[in-house]
Amino acid sequence: MRLTKQHLRQLIKEELAHLTEANWEHRRARWDRYNRLMQAEPAAYKRWVEEQGHITPAASSVLATYVLTHAGDLKKEPKVIKKIAKSIGLNFDEVSLEILTQGREGVEQGTGPDYPKTLAYTDPATGEEASMLVTTRDEMDDVLDNLPADIPYSIN
Repeated sequence: MRLTKQHLRQLIKEELAHLTEANWEHRRARWDRYNRLMQAEPAAYKRWVEEQGHITPAASSVLATYVLTHAGDLKKEPKVIKKIAKSIGLNFDEVSLEILTQGREGVEQGTGPDYPKTLAYTDPATGEEASMLVTTRDEMDDVLDNLPADIPYSIN
């Protein structure tokens, strides 16, 4: 089949239109997610503070812990963190420094935003799938040290 210039131009126009539409849908979805976070997160933070038994929500360390334990959405949206900080009278720069400090300490101790993890393995006694939640790197190492070397496992 021979491709004419006119047909090639038409194909390029259609592909550009498709790419532009996909980009717009991605931006719209991200904007919707951002708006949901901006509306819901301050109240969710205050509920979390009460559930965790913290004395006050107005502490940089408490907000930093919240951000690190809810790292998925919050770390990508610093404006949401800034809004929470402002709503409870905290300085965003102090909160950011505390997030970095706690994150670094968590990595050194084997905790932090990468934990908890689910360890799935085949139970050597029964041959059935088993899983467990591990909260630190040390705990993960202890469990893996006790598994026979030929037992398959996965970490999520």
